[in-house]
Amino acid sequence: MDQRRAQGLCFNCDKKYKTNHQCKRLLWLEVDDPEEGDLPEEEDQNEVEEPAISLHAMTGLHSTNTMQVHATIKHLMLLALVDSGSTHNFLSQLATQQLGLSLQQNSGISVSVANRDKVISVGFCSAVPFVIEGHTFVADFLVIPLAGFNLVLGIKWLQ
Repeated sequence: MDQRRAQGLCFNCDKKYKTNHQCKRLLWLEVDDPEEGDLPEEEDQNEVEEPAISLHAMTGLHSTNTMQVHATIKHLMLLALVDSGSTHNFLSQLATQQLGLSLQQNSGISVSVANRDKVISVGFCSAVPFVIEGHTFVADFLVIPLAGFNLVLGIKWLQ
C-alpha cells in the first residue's frame, strides 16, 4: 500500500489516482444475515425519533458521491436516492399523486432537514411495494415535497 501511495497509484488498479478517479475494478461484498443475538438490543419502542432528511435528498443534488437507483412502483420507473443521512423513507408529493397512492394523514409530522430547516409531511403511504433490479421491497414512506428525486430510501430501509 505504501509503495502504491508513493507512486500515486490507485489501491485497486494500476491507473494514476486523481480526485475524480473512477476505478474500473469493482469490489463485491457478500454479507451473511446476522445470527440471533448478534444485533444490539432494540432501543425503547416508546421513544419516537423525529424524522430527518439530508440536504442532498431535499435539494435533489445529483453527484457521483450519491447512490442513486431506479425503483419501480406500479410500473412507473422512479429515481431513488439511497441515503444513510436520512432517518426515514420519503416519497415525493408529486410521485404520490402520479401513482394514485393512498395518502394517510399524519397530523403534519415535522421533518428536520440537515441545514436545520423544517418540512411538514403531508401524510404517509404505508406498505408500498417497489422493485429495484428485480427484487421486490415493501416500505412505509413519509410524503414531502422533494426536488430531483422521487423517493429517498433512508436508514429505515437500509436496516
